[in-house]
Amino acid sequence: MTSLPKSIEHHSVRGLSQQDWDVIVIGAGPAGSVAAAYLAAEGHRTLLLDKEMFPRQKVCGDGLNHGAIRFLDRMGLVEAVRSAGYETQRACAFSTSGVRLVVPGPYISLQRRHLDALLADRAVQAGAVFCRGRVADISARNKDIRIVSFADSPRSLNASFVILATGANVRLARSLGLLPGQSGRTFPTAMAARCYVRSREKLDYFVGSYARPVLPGYGWIFPMGDDLYNMGVIAFHGRGRRTGATLRKRFAGFIDTFPLARRIIRSGTIISDLQAAPLRCGLPRSTLPGIGNLLATGETIGTTFNFTGEGIGKAMETGELAAKVIDGALKKGHRDPAGPYAQELDLRFRPKYTGYATAERWLVHPRLNDFMARRGVRSKYLQKAVMEVITRESDPRKAFSLQGIIRSFLV
Repeated sequence: MTSLPKSIEHHSVRGLSQQDWDVIVIGAGPAGSVAAAYLAAEGHRTLLLDKEMFPRQKVCGDGLNHGAIRFLDRMGLVEAVRSAGYETQRACAFSTSGVRLVVPGPYISLQRRHLDALLADRAVQAGAVFCRGRVADISARNKDIRIVSFADSPRSLNASFVILATGANVRLARSLGLLPGQSGRTFPTAMAARCYVRSREKLDYFVGSYARPVLPGYGWIFPMGDDLYNMGVIAFHGRGRRTGATLRKRFAGFIDTFPLARRIIRSGTIISDLQAAPLRCGLPRSTLPGIGNLLATGETIGTTFNFTGEGIGKAMETGELAAKVIDGALKKGHRDPAGPYAQELDLRFRPKYTGYATAERWLVHPRLNDFMARRGVRSKYLQKAVMEVITRESDPRKAFSLQGIIRSFLV
């Protein structure tokens, strides 16, 4: 059984003896580390960069759903995650009026500092070199993208290919023209905030709540084991602007109005600050997934799902896809993988995001999410459709459409 790494070998950018790389991956979150692990295992000279020293803390719900667990199982890492995390076999979604819908597991909670360290260590074990370094600028040389400068080192590094996996931080993506027509600060699709709570209240399942104070969005409670809970709220933004109250007010309203949250807080202690982070959801067409010999992946291109806010599984999947496309380009001598990569994203991922955006529009309205919850409890057809959305990541339009609702009254 693989154990979680207590530390990961970091190199200094200044001390690197090698200047030319087959692939440089910027960002060692799930997308970047999975991509680096794949490319290194294929024998390519791979440099993995991150601006932080690992292990490091990350604002996240810390929840792994069915898709993420399946991917980790395929990587041979799921047992390590299980042994270090907390596993439960069900989740419960509560509508605005408190109607409960039970969704079977498995689900695993594991703090991101552990998960990301595990994935980065897998990349190192596969042969990638891991460096701490803050990339200041990327520019082109002879039509190829080159990393030309670091904020903390005077040297520059050359790469045949570059993968940009910087999450919701799109500074580099914007400077490279991957966000055409958008200038200044790029508004995130959503914002989320979480804290850790130590509580005597016993809860052995994941919780999602559409309590009125958190709409448009939802609140969550994820047990972490040993009486520890990750509690937070996510706020979805509409039409490029904030909608509703601040995250802090939403979180306070979540605690005040949702009984489970109130009991956990009253019988426990908040042991961390409420910390926030932006999210990029929906795989927007306004973001280019690549240009020339550079591919962007994970949350940088908005791979977090609308409706659920799940991003870890999709980050890993698209990180692997980017790596496979670049692996093929390196082996065949191609120089422009951006076109094939965009085609694969459209074919394999984009239809699901359209459906998840539809589901989000339904569930941000109190009467609609109450209606869907009640129909989900009564209709076997709708129960099955909703379960497939959450457990298999099928297209939500089967459930969240007029045809689906009509059929739910018949089956």
